[in-house]
Amino acid sequence: MKHIFCLALLGVAFPLSALSLSEEGRQEAQFFTDFLETVYQQRAADTQAKNADNLSRWQKLLDRQPDSAYLKRQFVAAAVAQNQVEAAAPYADFLEQSEKSAEDYRVYGAYLALKGDWKGAVEAYENALQTEEETSPLVEQYVVLVGQLPLEEAAEKLDKLAAQYPQIASDIYVETGRLFLKKHQLQRALEYFNKTLERDNDHPNAHLGRALVYEQAKQYFLMLHELEFLDQAGWGDAAIYKRMASIYLLVRDLDQAETYFLKVLQTDPADPDALYFLTALSENRKDYHSAFSYVTRSRDYKESPSKQIQAAFYAQKAGNSQEALRQLRAAYQNAPDNVEVAYFYALALQQEKQPKKAARVLQKAVTQNPQNEQLRLQYAFALEESKKYSEMEKQVKTILEQNPNQAAAQNLLAYSLAQRGQRLDEAQTLIARALAQAPNEYAFMDTQAWLWYKQGKMQDALALLQSIPAEVIDRNGEMAYHLGVLYHAQGRDQEALSYLEKAKDTWPPAQKLYRQLTK
Repeated sequence: MKHIFCLALLGVAFPLSALSLSEEGRQEAQFFTDFLETVYQQRAADTQAKNADNLSRWQKLLDRQPDSAYLKRQFVAAAVAQNQVEAAAPYADFLEQSEKSAEDYRVYGAYLALKGDWKGAVEAYENALQTEEETSPLVEQYVVLVGQLPLEEAAEKLDKLAAQYPQIASDIYVETGRLFLKKHQLQRALEYFNKTLERDNDHPNAHLGRALVYEQAKQYFLMLHELEFLDQAGWGDAAIYKRMASIYLLVRDLDQAETYFLKVLQTDPADPDALYFLTALSENRKDYHSAFSYVTRSRDYKESPSKQIQAAFYAQKAGNSQEALRQLRAAYQNAPDNVEVAYFYALALQQEKQPKKAARVLQKAVTQNPQNEQLRLQYAFALEESKKYSEMEKQVKTILEQNPNQAAAQNLLAYSLAQRGQRLDEAQTLIARALAQAPNEYAFMDTQAWLWYKQGKMQDALALLQSIPAEVIDRNGEMAYHLGVLYHAQGRDQEALSYLEKAKDTWPPAQKLYRQLTK
């Protein structure tokens, strides 16, 4: 009843003045209060800031009782948690003063480990194990420390530990096998994993260890056998499925690889690794809808401009140019200063007949990367489509000053001048220089034909366009329109209509002429 009575008194409210403590008593009471507060703070110390504050509290207590072995041990433990080995050093003599409990040895061992004295740390933990009835946490920590010793010495100690604790020998053998595996001693590692399986054939970590041995030995079918055992035994997880899928990729069994990557998604639907390979497998099959779905499901997709560009590519391949533009817009919002992102976003804007927006994107990119020729050239294209001819010519001039043989820039200015019916002699000089460098470039040939048309050289223009392969004309609305115009100019409207019909859905001027001829 005594304890109950004392606790009951603590619940009675009475004035502090009723206590008649001496000065020494008050100091002891304050010390006890500070001690309890420090202990509670230590239990709640889940951040670095709190740990640092707690270390300071133990120091203040030690200043008041510098000979206390218990306080020294607590201070050393707090300092070790803060990786402050120098702060702990003055109080590491606590072990000499203490009763040498398992906890004393454990703290001292942790201090020695922080100093890099692995042998001393192992010895301290061995002493702790001799005095501790509940051994599991100590054994686990001891095994980690032993792993820092030379390999053969570590193996010898772990063998002794397994004999001392037969109930956990299997786990100890697995850890020993892992040590040999890290040093690429595959045969020794396999021996220890096999020793585990002799005791417990269902031990998952031993089967996984053997799988890793076989992987390093490039014995992939044996590796798969171990991993399949784990899967069938219910131990399969994302990491195991990824390993299995990777091996099936190595042996070119793409169907099985896909099966196991899909299993990864059953446990983690946004796993980036599995989705990366499933995306690649879908792209390999030209299944762009699936590829788009996989790449956009990845956990890091929303913050990854490269994956958004990839998604745009698949959307474009699947025939959804609007979705491609949305993906590239998102990539540009994530990385507005990335040259590649700006370039592809601008291309998509131009394709969607938004050249002014494209020009704004490219203007910023060119300002930040003035030496990037391709970027400046694309900017010039956007300016030409926006009918900002003066600024376009300035950009082309800059390109040609840096690279006088830039054929695409020469062609762009030549075509723009021909389209506007201006400075046709200059346009002819430019396109001649471009064709001299690339005489079989169909875009350059089309510019020359259009320029001849503007100069009234109908037969030359028609002959040149007719020399371009029909499949190229069929894919290019602008070229088909030019052929339609030439046939119409010669009064051959039925032939003109056949080309205008091909061009009218992709090239707006063709639609206007087509309607005129079909009235």
